[in-house]
Amino acid sequence: MTHSNGRLNSARPVALPDRHPKKVQTLFLVTSLLAQSSPYIYDRLYSFLGLNAPLSPVQVVIPRKTPAAQIKYAQRLAEIPSPPVTLFNNIDDSTPPTNFQFIDQYVFGPGTKRVDKEFRSGCTCYQDSREAGCSALSCECLEDTAIGENGKSDGFAYYGSGPKTGLLRYKYLKTRNAIYECNELCSCNDNCKSRVVQKGRQIPLDIFKTRNRGWGLRSPCPIRKGQFIDTYLGEVLTDADATLRESLSKGKDSYLYSLDKFRGVDGEAGFLADKDLYVVDGQFMGNPTRFLNHSCAPNCRQFTVSNVRGDTKVYALAFFALEDIPAWTELTFDYVDRDEEEEEEGGEEEVPVTEGNVGRLEREREREATR
Repeated sequence: MTHSNGRLNSARPVALPDRHPKKVQTLFLVTSLLAQSSPYIYDRLYSFLGLNAPLSPVQVVIPRKTPAAQIKYAQRLAEIPSPPVTLFNNIDDSTPPTNFQFIDQYVFGPGTKRVDKEFRSGCTCYQDSREAGCSALSCECLEDTAIGENGKSDGFAYYGSGPKTGLLRYKYLKTRNAIYECNELCSCNDNCKSRVVQKGRQIPLDIFKTRNRGWGLRSPCPIRKGQFIDTYLGEVLTDADATLRESLSKGKDSYLYSLDKFRGVDGEAGFLADKDLYVVDGQFMGNPTRFLNHSCAPNCRQFTVSNVRGDTKVYALAFFALEDIPAWTELTFDYVDRDEEEEEEGGEEEVPVTEGNVGRLEREREREATR
């Protein structure tokens, strides 16, 4: 945080509790270009960027007049596994919701679960040490991939070689097709070209206060077109429980996200009826993507990513970059991003730009558009 003359406030060292020596590292006031992002940033981020941290471990430099609540929240973020997540607010003294719990996987509520293990399977691709292990022509994990105009499967969703390795193929970025990855039951190893989202977030993120849209999310590193950013997490609820929770919210922002990619007509083979859908609620627990804001011209898009064949109820909600995104640029996505068939119909109203207004992307579109 800076004075009007642009100088940094004076600071004093304070020892951090040594409860998480491997997770709670150096927290310090930025005195370089990184000050553009956050006055609280950890030596883990310096290490991630290939720089030398200026302070010794387990020490924090706190600028005077910095709200204690912001310091405490920044220390909470330091406990999130690397790559680091930081906090920045030069607008006011507020913090993100203090009752929000950061998690690294779905938390399943009553009546929800992943498919039983006995119904899970992996591919039997021959593991060749010279290759990634799987073939787009024979990998069982790709059996449900979309069929292209040429009548063939879209194959691997990610580039498997060259400078674009690990990026989502550009042809996928133009679609809403589900992405299928291999899993722990597959014969391929972790180097398989069909394993990206399951490896988790690979870039640092910064939660920052915007001037007119609440909290937002960005990265101190440039992000490449097609690069995986993170998933959307929260409590997994039944449709009935989500409807009840929503009715009790009394008009507050909604963080409900329907897992409705495989929704279909009642009784239609392979598809789910409305009553059988699960819903992810990121209001009380989740991860940094909770702070993604809406844009009608987004630089990110959410994709369905599944690594459990046959499980149409539970899958990852993964965000990928639609374009090259410069460092410190706010990350946004379209809360009512439509399938290609719906885009052809057109005529949908714009959703008001309010932080947290995720909503249930199918059943709540009309209500969101008129809110």
